[in-house]
Amino acid sequence: LQVAVAAPNSDAVEKLRLGAVTRAAVCCTVGTPRAPMVVRWRPAAGSHRGRRMHGIVSEIRRLAGEGFPVRAERIEILDSPADFYERLLSISNIAVVAVPRDGFIGKKPGTTNMDNPGPPAESLRKVISNHGDLSVNVVLDYHRGQRRDRQGECSMSVLSKLATCFPAQFKVHLFRVPQWRWIHDAVVRWPRWKELVGVQHAKLYVFDDTVIISGANLSNDYFVNRQDRYYVIRDAALADFSHDLVARFARWSHRLQHDGLSLSRPLEPPSTIDVQPDKRTSAKRDEGSMGPTDTFVFPTIQLDVAGVRLDHELLTQIVSGNLSPSDGMHHLTLASGYLNLTPDFQEMLANFPGTVSLVTASPMANGFYGAAGVSRFIPDAYAVVVNELLARMPPNKCEIFEYERTGWTYHQKGLWLHPSPTAPPALTVIGSSNFGHRSVYRDLEAQLCIATNNQDLRQRMHNECQRSTTQYTHKVSKQNHSLRVTPHPALDVIM
Repeated sequence: LQVAVAAPNSDAVEKLRLGAVTRAAVCCTVGTPRAPMVVRWRPAAGSHRGRRMHGIVSEIRRLAGEGFPVRAERIEILDSPADFYERLLSISNIAVVAVPRDGFIGKKPGTTNMDNPGPPAESLRKVISNHGDLSVNVVLDYHRGQRRDRQGECSMSVLSKLATCFPAQFKVHLFRVPQWRWIHDAVVRWPRWKELVGVQHAKLYVFDDTVIISGANLSNDYFVNRQDRYYVIRDAALADFSHDLVARFARWSHRLQHDGLSLSRPLEPPSTIDVQPDKRTSAKRDEGSMGPTDTFVFPTIQLDVAGVRLDHELLTQIVSGNLSPSDGMHHLTLASGYLNLTPDFQEMLANFPGTVSLVTASPMANGFYGAAGVSRFIPDAYAVVVNELLARMPPNKCEIFEYERTGWTYHQKGLWLHPSPTAPPALTVIGSSNFGHRSVYRDLEAQLCIATNNQDLRQRMHNECQRSTTQYTHKVSKQNHSLRVTPHPALDVIM
């Protein structure tokens, strides 16, 4: 039994449930998958849209490999941070919470009840002691994993206690993006600025044969009032793939030593990353072993500095309309809490052969709203970006919605592709990418592209997409949005 959890950007690993599993990896990770099965695409009987989707799946296979056939009923779409939190709890039967800010175990986010008060490391130590065959592998971003809160705690400092006590069972790794490393080591002194170079940004949670893909981290806000997307997929082959990613990614990372203070060098330099060839090769099962299927899952990875560009290549094909029907009767919905699209991406949206809906955070729902220093201008900077995007889009081509909910922030990311303007989506991409410059060129990203012709799954995807565009959102226009941006010299510096 295996567990893998990817939360690279968390201030700390706030919640981990490790009762019924024997191998766990708390990790933000990518790597080499095992070969998926070769199966036949099953269009709906007599369905023209089914034939269209067959073409889309074939094109994705050309770019991303065979993909994983998954039964549609084994894909669950969660709605809220509370659902995400509860699903993490339900994975196994022992709750373990590490909350460095509070210093207690068993505190559910948003409550004051302490079911099992005590230092986080001590409670985790008891769980591992009671499960001798439990193995935990943690991979965090190098800089964010060492970012300290006001109490002086960080993910590494909390987890180092376990790494010291259980060196064979509990392993902590920190991934460092290999870009301009010597420059920012010598010049950049403020830790937060070092993150501008690039971070490990993927979020992947794997427990036994269950995979949770999301844009959410494991810090407290993501369990309470920070809206994101969450897909739960129960599939052994996809879980095997994800565990393989964790193991490979750990070899590219610095490992926390037994003393809990020092870091070893990576066993393999990140420049050796080569995932796509292995993903397309290796032994394949017999085509008839599973029979026809109507849902495929395609994992994609992006780390431009290491030459891994699969995610961007696939997104380019989707947004450019190359995967879409040729008659123009289709629609694209894209969500990003930080809508700072690259110029190429904006041009593709403008030329998309259908209509486009974009969803992003309002300034008040931006994660930097109310921040101190120059960061307080970041929400207005994103508002400027939205204004510029509105100005570039052709008339009647694009509509933009802003999420605004009192006391909440917005962190959703991903896209939905609809075969026609009124039809439920037949394809979605979910994961860590915000579709901006960082996602394409600086950060390490991991996503899943899900293509389906299953009517029930498509309806559930449609419901999720509708919630994203209608719940707590308002439509913005060039006129009413430009008036909300307050000019300030600092905005020019940020832009």
